[in-house]
Amino acid sequence: MAVESQLKGHIARNLNMQNDRAKLIAVITLVDAVYAGLACELEKMATNLVQAMNESGVKRLVSISAYGIYGETNHTPPKNYINSAKIIESSNLDYTIIRSQWFSNVDEINYEITHKNKPFANPDAKISRKSIADLVGRCIFDNFGIRDSLGINRK
Repeated sequence: MAVESQLKGHIARNLNMQNDRAKLIAVITLVDAVYAGLACELEKMATNLVQAMNESGVKRLVSISAYGIYGETNHTPPKNYINSAKIIESSNLDYTIIRSQWFSNVDEINYEITHKNKPFANPDAKISRKSIADLVGRCIFDNFGIRDSLGINRK
C-alpha cells in the first residue's frame, strides 16, 4: 500500500511539470491503466497526461469530469472541465470520461449511466463516491465505456 500511495503522489505532483516529463512517463509505464481525478489546471494536466500516456504506450484512461460539459443539463461547469474533456476525446487513448453529479458519502452503490449528448437523468441528486468507484472499476477491469463519455447519476 505504501508503494501505491507513493506512486499516486508522484503522478499527481508531476502532471503539472512539463519539464519533468521523463519522470511522469517512467511512473505511467508501471501501470496498465490510469485513473485521473484532477483539479485546478485541468487543461494543462490533461495535455501532459495524454502526451505522457502516448509516449509510455499506456492506452487506458478513466477520467472524472463534471456533468453538464456537453450542455446536457442546466448546470454549466467551468470551462476548464469542458476543455480538458475535449483534449482527452481528441486523443488516441482508450479513454472513458465519467461525468458525475456532486458527490456524497452515502454508503451505497446505486447509479445509472447516460451516454454523451443524452439528457442527464436525476440531475439534482448527489452520487455516492462508492457508486463512482464501482463504475471506475467496471471501466478499468471490464473495459467498459471505452472511447465514451458516461454520465453517472443516482437512480
